[in-house]
Amino acid sequence: MIYQTHKQTLKNGLRVVTVPIKNTNAITAFLFIGTGSHHESKELSGISHYLEHLFFKGSKKYKTPYDIASTLDGIGAHYNAFTSEEWTAFYVKTIEDNVEIALDVMSDFLENPLFTAAEIEREKEVILEELNMYNDTPSRRIIDVLQEALYGDQPAGRDIGGTPKTVKSITKNNVVDYFEKQYKADNMALVFAGNITPENGTKLARKYFDAILVGKNEIEKRPVAQISPSAPTVQIEEKQTDQVHLAIGFPTFSMTDERRYALRILTSTLGGGMSSRLFTEVREKRGLCYAIAASNESGTDYGFFFIYSGVTKGKTDQAIKTIVEELKKVKQHSVTKQELQKAQNIVESGLLLGLEQSDSVAQFWGVQEILKNEIQPPREYLDHIQKVTLDDVQSVANDIFVPAQARLALISPKHEVEPLRKLFLNL
Repeated sequence: MIYQTHKQTLKNGLRVVTVPIKNTNAITAFLFIGTGSHHESKELSGISHYLEHLFFKGSKKYKTPYDIASTLDGIGAHYNAFTSEEWTAFYVKTIEDNVEIALDVMSDFLENPLFTAAEIEREKEVILEELNMYNDTPSRRIIDVLQEALYGDQPAGRDIGGTPKTVKSITKNNVVDYFEKQYKADNMALVFAGNITPENGTKLARKYFDAILVGKNEIEKRPVAQISPSAPTVQIEEKQTDQVHLAIGFPTFSMTDERRYALRILTSTLGGGMSSRLFTEVREKRGLCYAIAASNESGTDYGFFFIYSGVTKGKTDQAIKTIVEELKKVKQHSVTKQELQKAQNIVESGLLLGLEQSDSVAQFWGVQEILKNEIQPPREYLDHIQKVTLDDVQSVANDIFVPAQARLALISPKHEVEPLRKLFLNL
C-alpha cells in the first residue's frame, strides 16, 4: 500500500501528521511526547511513567477517572498510553462519527490535568503493584536485568517504571514541574491515521490541541554512555523458578545506522520464527527450552541485540553453548541465500501485515516523527531490506558478536558465574 502522508506544524509548534487509509471506518489519534525514562534523574526514576498514569485521573472537564473512562467506553473507543525510553504516547481509536468526543477527552486530560494530591498518592500503590507484577514475570523482568548488565547505573540501565523507593518519593511538585517542562507543543507530534483527510486532521488538531503549552522541552535527554569492551559479563538475579530465564545481549547501534537493515535480517534468521536457527537448534533438536527468540532494541543513541529463552534447569550451560555456536557460525559463514530470501520475506510481510490497522500505522509514523523529525515510508525501508547482501549480514555479525561485549543475564537459583562467562571467550 502506498500511503499519502501530510504534515503540518501548528502555530504553537505541534506537529500534525495525517495518514489517510481507504476502506476503513476507524480513526486513530496518537499523541507522542518526546520524553521518557532517558530524560530522568536517578532520584526521579519512573516519573515519566507516573505522569502517564496520572493524566487519566481527572481533568478540568472530566473530573474523575470514571468520567474519562466512561466517556471513552461509552463510544466504544480503544485507548491506552505507553512510556518508553525516549517517548511517551497516548492514543484513542474510534469510528469516524465519534472522533470529536474522543479528542475532547484526550485533549482535556493532556492540557488541563488536575493532578490532585489524593490521586497522586493513590496511584503510587497502583504503580507499585504494576512493578510487582512485572518483577514476578521472569520472561519480562529478564530484559531489565540484561539492560542493567549492559548499561549499569544510568537511565538506559534502569527500569522505565522506576523503583519502589523512587516512586514513593515523587511529590506533587515533582509531577507539576515535570509536566510544565516537558509537555510542550514543540515536544509533541500528533498523528491521525484512518478514515480522515489531511484537511480534517489539521482542523481537528487546531480545535482540540491549540491550548497545549507553548515552548520547547526544558529537560534534556541524558545521552546513553556506551559500554566499553572489557570482558564477558554475567549478571544473575537469584530467584526460585521452575526454569532458568536467560538473556544474552550485545550493544549495537542507533535506529538511524545504515547497518540496521542487515541487523534486521540477521535477527530474523537467528531467532525470528519456528524455522529460525536458534529455535531449530535449541528447542527442536535438543529440547532445551519451550521459547527462544532474538530481537533488537534501538533509539536515537543506543541499541542492543538480545536473545531470550527459558531453559530447563540443569541445562543452562548446554543451552548457552549451543547459542554461542550459532553466533560463531554466522560470523564465519554468514547466512545462506535461502535464509536471506526467507528473512526478507518475513520482514516485508511482518511490516505490511502489521500496518493493516490504523493504530499500527499511526504508531509507525509517530515514533519516527517524535524521535527523528522525519519519516521513512514503509516501502523505502523494505527497499533497503531487499538490498541486504550475504556479506552485509556477516559483517554486522562480526561487528556486534564480540566476546568482550557479551552480557548474560539470568533469573535462576544460584549458579556459578565463571563457567558461564568462559562460554563466551571463544565467540
